[in-house]
Amino acid sequence: MKKAIVVDFDGTFVKVNSFELFAKYLVFFSISHINFRLFAFLFLELLKRKFRLESHEELKKHILFYLKNNCIDNVLSTFLICLKSYVNDDVLNRLRKWKQEEYIIVLSSAAPEYYLKYFIQQYPDLFDYTLSTPTPKSNQDLSWNENIREIKCKRTVTFLQINNLEFTFFLTDHYDDIPLLKVHKSKNILISPSNYTIEKLTKNNVKFEIL
Repeated sequence: MKKAIVVDFDGTFVKVNSFELFAKYLVFFSISHINFRLFAFLFLELLKRKFRLESHEELKKHILFYLKNNCIDNVLSTFLICLKSYVNDDVLNRLRKWKQEEYIIVLSSAAPEYYLKYFIQQYPDLFDYTLSTPTPKSNQDLSWNENIREIKCKRTVTFLQINNLEFTFFLTDHYDDIPLLKVHKSKNILISPSNYTIEKLTKNNVKFEIL
């Protein structure tokens, strides 16, 4: 059985929330490319989110479905370059070291597959597997879920079991991952956690160390 390291993306492999950055980038893109339809769609969605008329998950779902059904040339090229500038070099170097020691690296994130699958192509020899938030089939797709919290935990653990991988280390920055942090493994490693995250994990009796 090979040993596997599971790593989160937002706030861990990169120092930002990639979807929030992507939403801001889309607004900039719609203005700079004079795409009024995209701008109007984003303005309405972000307005609904601001006034709590829809959840963060619903916002993500609607944006991903819109992009799926509206082919927009070059929408990702500049964003991927921008996102790469936020990579946490300490985490990257640690993962490269473990990779040399023949660990299997699994990226499990709530970030959308829409751009994550292209982003990781910039690291072809690092990630062995990726679990992410899929693109919905429709705005009413009841089978669609973000890869987050309990769903992320279940998907990740099931994936490791199916592929006969031993869960060794887990790297994350956020208390959203408490379900996965509680799963038996050798070590939990926190990346730049907030004081609130440390407090939540301590209350939940989660053992960890900080990188």
